[in-house]
Amino acid sequence: MRWTRRNFLQAAGGLAAVTGLGLLTHHILEGKAKFSDWRALPGMKLTLTIDTDSPESKAVDLVARYEGKTQTLGTLHGARSLEVEIPFIATTQESYDLTAIVYDTTGAFESEPVEVLSQPFSFGF
Repeated sequence: MRWTRRNFLQAAGGLAAVTGLGLLTHHILEGKAKFSDWRALPGMKLTLTIDTDSPESKAVDLVARYEGKTQTLGTLHGARSLEVEIPFIATTQESYDLTAIVYDTTGAFESEPVEVLSQPFSFGF
């Protein structure tokens, strides 16, 4: 197929419309979210520190990832420091990853994951 001037104008108009609507660009929020530890047990309480401008206006989703699934555990109202109780999730794996996604109306960012041990310990000789 040979491109004519009409094809170029249609392609340029489509690209301008997509860019103007913001469909190709995703805004990433500035900031960091960090748990107080990198590994936890169910029932423990960890502190989530949100370092961004006006964290009170943000929402925080707690997300568990295991066995190829993603499960949202709950949504918290943002603050400089949040105390999060680690939930128990029954999995066939030894652990699952818990992350916090901080977002507002313009974008989002994700914290480093916390490895949560989900299988009971067995100590023996």
